[in-house]
Amino acid sequence: MADRLCAVVLSAIPRCWERPVTGLEIFFDCLLALMAVLITWFAIFSVMKLYQGQR
Repeated sequence: MADRLCAVVLSAIPRCWERPVTGLEIFFDCLLALMAVLITWFAIFSVMKLYQGQR
């Protein structure tokens, strides 16, 4: 019981020792999301063209 209470109390404390998010990190996160969308679009486009070629 005491372990659970301690974990709840520790998780409620703000983590001021964590470093702030930098602009470079935001840029690469956006780039990663853009690449995920682009790869998904290309996969769907390729499958559509494959099925279209069978007609």
